[in-house]
Amino acid sequence: MREIATMDVKTFQAQALAAGYPEPEASSQKPGHLNAEMHTHDFDAMIMVTGGEITIGREEGATTFKAGDWCEVLKGTLHTEAVGPEGVQYLSAKRS
Repeated sequence: MREIATMDVKTFQAQALAAGYPEPEASSQKPGHLNAEMHTHDFDAMIMVTGGEITIGREEGATTFKAGDWCEVLKGTLHTEAVGPEGVQYLSAKRS
């Protein structure tokens, strides 16, 4: 997983498109949502948090992402997801 902190929306959208992702879409998850089981996806995902927070756990540790933070979770990466008490709003893009 690659990550960088504090990016604005326009820069995130431009980087996603330059990396071959489709236009990012707004999404959200409810407060306290937890996917504690290590799992993978069959697609690459790039997300930027626009409100609230989400913690993504990996075998080597966990990282909490807040507004302006972004990350890329590549296909096949084992991870967990835990949403903060205020929920999370984010932009996401997925590519096969």
